Amino acid sequence: LSGLGDLVSIIKHLVKGEFTALRDALYSTEYVMSMFSYATFDEEGKYHLAKEKNNNLKYSERVTAFKAVENDWKKEEKYFTDNKTLTNKMINAENNVAFGAEAEYVLYGKTNQGSVNSAFGSIYAIRYPLNLASGFQHFWSGESLTAVAINTFANGICSLSSGIIPAAVVKVAAILLLAAVETGTDLVRVGDGFPVELYKADDSDWVTSFSGESDSESTEFIDSDGGLFYSDYIYLFLCMGFSGDNASEMYYRVGDLIQANMRKTQGDTYTLSKSRVYFKLNAKLRVDPLMLEIPMVSEYTSEIGVAERMAKDDWCTFELNVVRGYS
Repeated sequence: LSGLGDLVSIIKHLVKGEFTALRDALYSTEYVMSMFSYATFDEEGKYHLAKEKNNNLKYSERVTAFKAVENDWKKEEKYFTDNKTLTNKMINAENNVAFGAEAEYVLYGKTNQGSVNSAFGSIYAIRYPLNLASGFQHFWSGESLTAVAINTFANGICSLSSGIIPAAVVKVAAILLLAAVETGTDLVRVGDGFPVELYKADDSDWVTSFSGESDSESTEFIDSDGGLFYSDYIYLFLCMGFSGDNASEMYYRVGDLIQANMRKTQGDTYTLSKSRVYFKLNAKLRVDPLMLEIPMVSEYTSEIGVAERMAKDDWCTFELNVVRGYS
């Protein structure tokens, strides 16, 4: 995924008014997200079920909460579609060859683990600068425990070095490190199916601390309404990719996944290139002429025998037999 280049392509489509291209990219993205799995497919599904039972679900409660809804998530009920494809097949390791890495394969075309690693790398590239900006905003100065700890440490290093190492340099290094650790924690959180705030507007949103008061396991943070899931990032990357220069390669990989999954039910000889996709429409249409109410026509239809013929269905009824498709 070229990232910035794909984003530029979307902007160009908007500027040029090429909304059809953007529509197609959105349709393709919806198809991939509906028909295939991704790294956190099961975790996010369980998360949403658990939230229905406990709206204040906390991260530290995830293991118990997910276990409580695991059987519900695996049930194959007709009314439940979040874990099924459009063909009413369950999305799981049994039906999907590359389960847990399909959307990522469409994006990056690597091995399962390689594609997932690339996806997390792309998310890290987005989250790190945002956390860095938030870190400088909240911890360069202030009264929070982390801000006080950073400033105390920086001033201490400056004093010990007799001013050779400026406090500002130490503070920059500390916030760079803090943002890196926090971003890693964010990836763990989205990897477990939980959302993370796009930008941490308050210092209380941070999990990592230099004060020793919190860590990723013990902090009882509750999810915000504006948090992004792992799947939200994948959706964004797919939309950008289908709008970019590598769209054709991504479509080929979608075909690879369809073929691989179809072989699960149709046998190893199934080949997408030999498949035919079409629809056949049989219908009867009755079209009443708009001129029947004109006086001249009314006089004609009032003649003996004509009215009876006009009353028949077959004189203005057409049979439609249409076959359309592609191979």
